[in-house]
This record gives sequence, C-alpha cells and structure tokens, in this order.
Amino acid sequence: MKAQTSLTEAVDFTSVGLNGEEIHLFDILDNGQYALIEFFYSTSSGALTYVNKMIESYQYFGCNENDVYYMQISRYDDEAAARAWCNEYGIMFPTIHTESEGDTGDQICETYGIPSYPTVILIAPDRQIVLQDIWPVTSTENIIDALTPFGIEEHECSEVLPEVKIEINKATSISIEAEFTPNFVCSSYYFILGEGSSLEEQDTPLEQIIKEQGEKETSKTTYKWTDLTPETLYNIYVLPMNFEDSASEINKVTLSTTAAWGPAEVELEVELICETELYTKATPNDNTYEYHYGVFKKSEYESLGEETITVILLEDGYPLFEVDEWNWTELIPKTDYYAIAVGINHDEVLGELTIIPFRTEFESLGEINDYDFTINPNPAQDVVRVSTVNGQQSTIRIYNTLGMLIEEIDVDSVTNSNEIEINVSDWDKGIYFVRLNDKVEKLIVK
Repeated sequence: MKAQTSLTEAVDFTSVGLNGEEIHLFDILDNGQYALIEFFYSTSSGALTYVNKMIESYQYFGCNENDVYYMQISRYDDEAAARAWCNEYGIMFPTIHTESEGDTGDQICETYGIPSYPTVILIAPDRQIVLQDIWPVTSTENIIDALTPFGIEEHECSEVLPEVKIEINKATSISIEAEFTPNFVCSSYYFILGEGSSLEEQDTPLEQIIKEQGEKETSKTTYKWTDLTPETLYNIYVLPMNFEDSASEINKVTLSTTAAWGPAEVELEVELICETELYTKATPNDNTYEYHYGVFKKSEYESLGEETITVILLEDGYPLFEVDEWNWTELIPKTDYYAIAVGINHDEVLGELTIIPFRTEFESLGEINDYDFTINPNPAQDVVRVSTVNGQQSTIRIYNTLGMLIEEIDVDSVTNSNEIEINVSDWDKGIYFVRLNDKVEKLIVK
C-alpha cells in the first residue's frame, strides 16, 4: 500500500523515450491500449528484482503491439544511466529519464505521487488507474495474472530488426550534417561516409569497413563531415546492431554536395547623426547566408585583435540574413570607432571583415553656432530655400554627416541671392549641414 500511486485517474504527459520514441499517454489510451508503467530508478534495491519479470511479461503480451503498452519512467536516472541500464538488460520498451524531451521522468513521478520504487501501475483506456500497484512481483506470472482479468491476452511479438533512421540536416558544397535515430531494438550502430561507391568496391567486406573505420554510437546523435568535394556524390552507410551484438542490414543514404559558394561580403554604410549617435546600414551579398555586425571603439579593436572581435560578433546572439538598418546611441564624443561586419556563406565559411572607421565629431564643419541665414522648409522633401541676410556675397556648402561635400552654390552667381532654391528630391533621407561663411545650420531631408 505504501508504494501505490495516490491517483485513481491518469494525468496526461508527453515525452520522448530513450530511443527517440514519441510517447503521448492519452494517445496510447485513446488507441484502445492499456498502459503499464513501471516507476523506478536503476540503483533501487527492487529494480533488479523486477527487470526480468517486466521483460518476460512484455514479450508474453506482444511487445506493445496489442492490448497493453509497456514503459518505464525513472525518477533519478539521466540519459547515460538509463542507457547503461537498458543496454545491460536488453530492455526494449520505452524508457523516460530525467533528461527526456518534453515531460521528464522526475516530473512525471512527482505528478503521480509515487512514494517508493519500483511501483507498477495499470491504466485503462478510459484513463482510470485500475491497478495502483502490482505487488508482489516475485515471478513473471504475478504480472501476467494481474493483467489477464482485464482482457489483456497473450500475443506473439512481431520480429523487429534493428534499424537507424538517417535524416540529412544540411548539405553544402564542403560539408554534410546528418542525424541518426536508432529504433528500440538497436543497441548500437556504426556509421561512415564514402565518396561514391568507393567503399563498396574494396576487397574488404563493407560491414567490416564500417565497423573498423566508422563512428560508433548507442543513441540518437548528429554528426557532421567537413572538407568534402563540391558537386560530388556521397553515400552514408549505417550498420545497426541488436542486443546480442549481431549486425542487421546496412542502411544507406545517397546524396550530393552542392556547387561551391563564393565569399560572403557585407557592405556597410555609416552616417554620424550627432556626436553620440550613428546610423548604419548593412547589405549582405548573395553568397552570404548569415552575418553579424557591431560598433567598437578603435582602442578596443587594437587591444582585442581581429580574431577576438570576430568571435564576439559571431556570438552576439543576433544573426542577420537581410538588409539591416540601425541607430547606435550613447557613443562617446570625439572618439575613434570602427563599424565592423562579418558574413558566413552557405558553405559556412567566414568572409573577410568589413571595417569602416569613423570619429564622433564634425571636424570639417566647425561648431554649430547661431546662424545669419534661414532654411525653409525644414524638414524638407522636394525643394529647400536658403534665405540670406543682406545678400551676403559668399558660398553655400552642404555636407552629409560624414563631412562629405554634397552641394556647393556661389551666392554671387545667383540672380536672387537673398533666397536660393535647392532641389533635394533626389537626396537620400537623413541629416545634412548647410554652411555659409562660418555659420552652420542642420537640414533634415525626409
């Protein structure tokens, strides 16, 4: 009585078993199957007593293919401990551990209020917990006798061979990344990549080559091959093994690397809005899959070095893929900075850094003081009129925020020198500076 769950009705959970099985409790029940759950952990004193009885009764009732669906849920075992436990005893029904995706083993044990381990419960398709603990379990017959009154009958298990599902995550001109998922009867597997049919054409049997030269895994894993040849045919071979360490049929996937991509390049445009704010526009070329950029003080760049700056950019957590515009604020006046960008092409190769130096001051424009001319309208969209005082004989010069001269007008050459019209309809939107003699006024084009 101490070991039984405190619940009488099932609580739903969704998780992923040790070998990648997707387990949704209510889906199992809605499919008309009973659910037999052993709550356990591998180092408990009773786990060894139960393990063989659970396996034998699982096989007696048809290996989860008929009236009842077996699973075990660990309170304390992480993936490695659960894997070692299942491999040692050849457990083929799903195991949920403390690192499972979705609902973890410890969470489910707490939800069901399990006070001691092992505890074995039986849930009916109507979601009622019809057996809150199957006890004692001193023989396989104890479990069989407990389940039989519910119409759960003996069935033959279908022969299930070890297999490994192969999914290609990404293929570039120089790399292939694949994901391998073994089924529940696969205890381990070997995998290898070969160019064309080169491995099959060798005198040594392919199975032996895979075992001797391939990688070995026991669970779901992702692997990436690099330094491959562009536009070349490759084969991925996988050799699954069962719990008796016998090899099954070789799984094979054929694919080709893509054509080589050119270098990633990022064009940077910078415009100083004021001595503490910078506008930037980043434009990647067609080869660029992803890029990053930022603003660094020149002293930072020189102190850290190009390699460290590159790492900082790549790990900023903000990958960009298209044209990006941004205003950088809180810069330090009269300070040298670098705007820096780095791109990665579709082959995952870094391009060269784009570095644009700038300084947070308008040295070429002098100080912005009181002015003796007016600008209307401001902001302007099509035409702006510069009205001078007393028809000053001088030159109007207009600069962008980088200090570059955009327009120059000799006031003396204009018929009406008191009011000069300037067409700005083709100018880029932004901030400009109009200078007459030693006076400067800000102009906004929208």
